[in-house]
Amino acid sequence: MKTIINKIKIYIFVLISASLFACNDVLDQEPISTISPEAYFSSESQLKDYVDELYIPGGVSAFSTHSSSYMDFGTFGIDNNTDNMNGKSYSTSFLPGELKVGQTGGDWYFGYIYKHNYFFKNAGQKLEEGKISGNKENINHYFGEVYVLRAWEYFKRLQSVGDFPIVTEPLENNMELLIEASKR
Repeated sequence: MKTIINKIKIYIFVLISASLFACNDVLDQEPISTISPEAYFSSESQLKDYVDELYIPGGVSAFSTHSSSYMDFGTFGIDNNTDNMNGKSYSTSFLPGELKVGQTGGDWYFGYIYKHNYFFKNAGQKLEEGKISGNKENINHYFGEVYVLRAWEYFKRLQSVGDFPIVTEPLENNMELLIEASKR
């Protein structure tokens, strides 16, 4: 019985002493698996990596106009059965009440636009402060690429939805703010 009590005392002593020594700054670090905006966007190569990822959103090239289907004509196929191009069959899209925009999913996705605006907010702030190292010409080039990619996303939305709200900054997850920003 005494040996069990002694073992319990030793175990409690070890736990208490370990908890006292565990409180140091080594444990109070940011996780290595995540990168904060304060630590990122500080070099030309980091800008390049971020911009390269924007070219392939969701595994599909940002500028893809054709798919592997023989019936898909990409950007030109969008004009099928419109006033610009006749198709093989007639379209009821121009009859009153037939052309409808869905309320969820599809072309109302703001994820890619958010990524562009996130870049402009965080990298733009570092650029103004002069905290990005590298060739100034290349840095400006990456900003130009993101402007083109964001414009392309809006162009695709304009083609498919029509009037689409223009959002130029990353928005917080606040319902009232999101509803106000999504007005056409």
